Amino acid sequence: MEVFWTTGYERASLDVLLKALGISKQSLYDTFGDKRALYLKALDHYRDQTLTSMRTLFASAQSTRDGFARLLLGLSAESEAQHARGCLLLSANLEREALRQVARVALAALDARLPTSRTRTAGSS
Repeated sequence: MEVFWTTGYERASLDVLLKALGISKQSLYDTFGDKRALYLKALDHYRDQTLTSMRTLFASAQSTRDGFARLLLGLSAESEAQHARGCLLLSANLEREALRQVARVALAALDARLPTSRTRTAGSS
């Protein structure tokens, strides 16, 4: 989870993941299937940890207002490194959107180089 959190999915190399996990490539494939499955498992684990932590915080609060106050105070007490790291789920969504944008630009560039169907039809008659 830490590797994906600090580098993102795309920049997390298999070698770095294997070293962080202390396992072989075969063990990763036997246990998780592939890098994507490991990533999804890491996101699930992060979500579960976060939800458990928030449920515990709000269950122990005297009121909803107190719960939110404690949540905000906890966020403000984070170290600079913790704050800079941000939320793994939000980062995952931002990375996915950035990749979609890159794909859109690449597809638009490819489309611009291809003749239009009208031009192909007119040229082939």
